[in-house]
Amino acid sequence: MTKQVVLHPKNLETKERLLAATLQILSKKGIHHTRIEDITKEAGLGKGTFYEYFSSKEEATLEVFNEHCKLELLKIKKIFQESKTPKEAFNQFLDLHFDNVEDNKDLVKVFIQLFSRELEDNTRAQSEIYNSIKLHKRYFSFVSFIGQSKGFINPDIDRNSYIGILFNFIDGFIMNSAFETVDKKEIDSMKKTLLDIFVNQVSSYV
Repeated sequence: MTKQVVLHPKNLETKERLLAATLQILSKKGIHHTRIEDITKEAGLGKGTFYEYFSSKEEATLEVFNEHCKLELLKIKKIFQESKTPKEAFNQFLDLHFDNVEDNKDLVKVFIQLFSRELEDNTRAQSEIYNSIKLHKRYFSFVSFIGQSKGFINPDIDRNSYIGILFNFIDGFIMNSAFETVDKKEIDSMKKTLLDIFVNQVSSYV
């Protein structure tokens, strides 16, 4: 569990520097070859400062992922609260995930490394990782809940099935794109297909 500290502006800035450095170093070296000293050097801080905020590089990595999830969730809520039509809302939702793939490659690579390494022998990490995945799935729960309440999505569609299909498709795409270059035309084609399936075909109005 992340250490609880009183985050005055200076403390918050220090923590953000450590998290940014964690992402940068782990994406380059991988978890096995990363040392705490590498992270603090990248952040321009002393090694002892790291332990004021995190107990391990694994804990810092999980916080990077969790913070990313929280920010994405806020963006998704805003999209579905402010959009006026199904196409506008869902298209912006897809843009948020597909158009920012390049920006998130490092994050996805690091999380895959953490997941594959820590599930083998670390019960605590298993719990933290699964909690992160649950948080990620909350995005799609909001898509379904707000979509159905506003008429973007047919209220008769089973919400759990809807979430599962959408989550697995987008999650699989993001995982693959972390290691492959995806052509923009291919991305646009997938976005159009998803829009047709989840809005044009299953919405209660278009």
